Amino acid sequence: MSYPEFSDFPPIPQRSAAEADFDTKMSALFQHFATTHRAELIALIDFLKTGSTIIGGALNATTVGLDTPAEGKFTALEADSLGGAAVQSTASDTDGDGKLVRMDGAGAAALSRYGLYKGSGDGYNIDQAAAGDKGLVATSNPGTWPSENPGSFAWVTSQSIYSDAAVLQRAVYGYAPTGTPGNVRAFERIRANDGSAWSEWTEVVTSANVQANGFDRTSGAVLKVGAFGLGGLGDVIDDFSTAPQFSEFIAGGGAGVIDGPPDGGSYRPGLVAFRSASDRSSILMFTASGIAVRSYLAGAPDSDWISLFSTENLVGTVSQSGGAPTGAVIERGSNANGEYVRFADGTQMCWQDDADDLDATNASGSLYRSSVSGNWTFPAAFLGGSSISVSAQPDSSVRWAQAHVSSSTSAVFRQFQATASSTTISTRLFAIGRWF
Repeated sequence: MSYPEFSDFPPIPQRSAAEADFDTKMSALFQHFATTHRAELIALIDFLKTGSTIIGGALNATTVGLDTPAEGKFTALEADSLGGAAVQSTASDTDGDGKLVRMDGAGAAALSRYGLYKGSGDGYNIDQAAAGDKGLVATSNPGTWPSENPGSFAWVTSQSIYSDAAVLQRAVYGYAPTGTPGNVRAFERIRANDGSAWSEWTEVVTSANVQANGFDRTSGAVLKVGAFGLGGLGDVIDDFSTAPQFSEFIAGGGAGVIDGPPDGGSYRPGLVAFRSASDRSSILMFTASGIAVRSYLAGAPDSDWISLFSTENLVGTVSQSGGAPTGAVIERGSNANGEYVRFADGTQMCWQDDADDLDATNASGSLYRSSVSGNWTFPAAFLGGSSISVSAQPDSSVRWAQAHVSSSTSAVFRQFQATASSTTISTRLFAIGRWF
């Protein structure tokens, strides 16, 4: 609304000469209104015009015709007394600039504008940022930035948290002028209210900091449950002719395994792969019968499978393939023919404490031998070339025994004495050789 204009004053009335005194008074009155009073009104209008801001609305339910008064002109506004297009229509209204902000819309209004922009070389020091500063800042500007700077621009906000000197500052990276932003990372630091130095930047954990999956090896990523196979299940791998993924966990295997451990069978409860250098790795295989280890160089096998032994497989069934041990370390057994022990290196020992009872009645030169020979079937067969030792039982200085190996599975023995004797005595037998 514009300030009021005044129309021209009418001509001053003229009266007869007989009424000259009246005319003089009337003329003076009209002159006052036409000059002095009009000048005063115009001066008042100029004062209001220069000392106020035009609002064109109602103030405290009174139509003023002038805009928002200057400071000190009006001091007590009633709640909800202002309205119109110049005021936020709702708490979330962020359309347009220059509006009066509602109390409940202050947050929306503050977040709807980007604030300051400081490009490369603007000299804006983030260490000296005032509480309330916000905007996009090039990381080439001075100040202490996060040690791991993941971008050339950061969205920086400085928020007062107690007094003007106590400030929480955030730096969010990931700004892209076009297209979809890439890796978004956020950092925070705090300055105490006594104006001390800033704390160290601390990175805020977001989805960008966390592994995409259990096998994600991105540097600095936070591990998920089941990361690198520990505590989770991985894919089944049946081909070990090339190195598996580092830190991969294998839940189980199936038939038709390629180049797996010889004692692994068709089932593997688990496998973990480790990297010791950029081109070298090892895998630890938990097989059905034990633990096997193998190394890889540049993705190809660099060693044979090596089995690790424990109390579970130290004693068991020994076996071999092509002269290389593949089973337990020690095998111990017994049957009606005696006892035996086999070692993984191929050594075998057999013994029997109470073999056939023999007399010593047949003359043999100046000695007497048993009338019949004893036959001993080994409790475990030898490969061949075994040696055997025998003795009378119990040991005696006047009676002894001799034996020879007749095959890989048996031996023949006799007893001897200086004088004839029909007393039968049992024989102790021992043989040693190789099982492979």
